[in-house]
Amino acid sequence: MIYIEFFYSFLIQFSYINETIQCIMEAWETVLLEMDNKLTKYANQQPEGSLSADFLELLVFGYATHEIEDFLRDDLTEKGVKKLANSIDLSYSTVESLVTKQLQSSGVNMFFFLNSLKGLSRVTYFFEPLLSCEVTQEALRACGAFLMKVLEVQQVIDQCVSDMKLFFSWLCIVILRLLQHDIPEEMTQLTPEDTIYLAEYLNSFEDSVVENDDGTVTKRKFNLEKVGQYMENRNLQQIVKSDPHHLWHRLLDENECLRNCTLLFPHEKETSLIQQRDKLLAAVDEVFKRPDESISASFVQDAEIICASWLAESEGDKHALVHSSFVANEDANTDMLVTTINHHEVLLLEFNKEFSLLRCMRLDLQPGPFTSEALRDDVYSKLQLVDLEFYNEGTLSLLIHSIAQNESKQSYFLQFALDAAKGKQTQHLMPNNISLLDMVYPCHVPDLMEGNNLKPLEGESTHMTVSGSRKVVTILSEQCRKMTIFEMEIEDDEDDTEMSQNSLLEISKESATSSNE
Repeated sequence: MIYIEFFYSFLIQFSYINETIQCIMEAWETVLLEMDNKLTKYANQQPEGSLSADFLELLVFGYATHEIEDFLRDDLTEKGVKKLANSIDLSYSTVESLVTKQLQSSGVNMFFFLNSLKGLSRVTYFFEPLLSCEVTQEALRACGAFLMKVLEVQQVIDQCVSDMKLFFSWLCIVILRLLQHDIPEEMTQLTPEDTIYLAEYLNSFEDSVVENDDGTVTKRKFNLEKVGQYMENRNLQQIVKSDPHHLWHRLLDENECLRNCTLLFPHEKETSLIQQRDKLLAAVDEVFKRPDESISASFVQDAEIICASWLAESEGDKHALVHSSFVANEDANTDMLVTTINHHEVLLLEFNKEFSLLRCMRLDLQPGPFTSEALRDDVYSKLQLVDLEFYNEGTLSLLIHSIAQNESKQSYFLQFALDAAKGKQTQHLMPNNISLLDMVYPCHVPDLMEGNNLKPLEGESTHMTVSGSRKVVTILSEQCRKMTIFEMEIEDDEDDTEMSQNSLLEISKESATSSNE
């Protein structure tokens, strides 16, 4: 039980990590859009290598080329720089909040669960068939590497925010000087340390190298933004430089045995956050692959029962379906399974608890040779299955539709009492390989119904779910946009379950969860 709880916790954490990364990417795209609209367009018009040189010349000597002067004065403008700086700062604040709170906390939770699984894997008497200590340790290392990458992204965000503020502050001062305006007192002048740091930053404009899908390599101009590379499924274009004087880094560089120790979590500097997440997911999948192999190896096929032989459907056939439903009949001490075998036939299988006896019944929605003339109309002759489910042990709910001559579809709901076809079952001994299509003849549903029990529905319905204990039927219309809930009533003097026309609940509503929206 504890193993299943851990597996469920992993699914929740991975879902949360994926959703958080998606939110980070959306916030980052705002930064990228602003950069492309203002800066990258100008950078792409300049020859390679001239961009950094022109900006460095403007910083060190105070002279601007005609291209940069026109760009700063006419295209970018002081208001444009301030607006761009505020927009980018807001987006970075959103990204930083998602990284430091949601993403990091999810990684810590994942580490806790993996560490707990590692502890369970050491109890080999109970968990050896389910867990491998070595595989769990590798997953733990992958999680540690993911947490280190999250911390690296956080540091890069802080650095980018500082770089952006310094760069845009300097640009505002430059534009005011080009326009020969007075510089406000609140705009602080650059210190010598700021000038040196800004010069290094400007020099790195064209350091970014991008590997294209076809294998070619191109340089990325005006590369002010370094966070976005962590959101791509490729190696980093600009790797964070480590401090060569850091004692821990020097210790790892000088000792290969310590660097490769499994007790230390690796810091993969060249991988992006997306790549690190995928590695973590693959490592966790390996942890849970062993139970799949050990449990499935203990199962042996006892018999093969062929219910249907489906042919390849044509491209224009949109209603090819395979639906099934299962219910345990406690009163009869049997297990019941119903499945579709074509568009208008279902197969009902009933097994005893020992699986030594099989009772089978084949139901056909279309009229048979002995069907009364009253039920031989166009509606019954063109019925097709849409969905099915057991309402209870004695009733089968069917969602069907009929195709009219003008190609319009009318949906119907049918409650079929299984007692009406009880004597139509065939019996087969188990375990044996059986092909039921050759041994079971169809029973036509119109012959077993008293009158017209089809209940027409509004519009074209596509899905259905029922609950006999709650006496409720829920039907979804086309594209899953409208949901109608019916309350069912059981009459004391009848065995059939009828749909009460007066019990239609007024809760049909437009759903925003449409798969097409």
